[in-house]
Amino acid sequence: MKDAVFYFYGYVIFFYSLGLISFYVFHLILSRLGIYKNKNSLDMNYAKHIIEDNDYTPGVSIVAPAYNEEKYIIDNVNSLLSQ
Repeated sequence: MKDAVFYFYGYVIFFYSLGLISFYVFHLILSRLGIYKNKNSLDMNYAKHIIEDNDYTPGVSIVAPAYNEEKYIIDNVNSLLSQ
């Protein structure tokens, strides 16, 4: 009797784990297909327009330490502005 309970419990755990793993793999495949399908659907001009023309878009401040950087400060600021 004791062995039968252990075998039954082992099979329950095995099939539960197998079902759970199958469920996760199925959702992984579906999500990958969704990402592949919608990969190029975002129009960058539209996204840029939404960000630049929105009143609620916060400004960004950049703090760059520049102690004794007289020779390279213009290049550093241009580099930061281009990002």
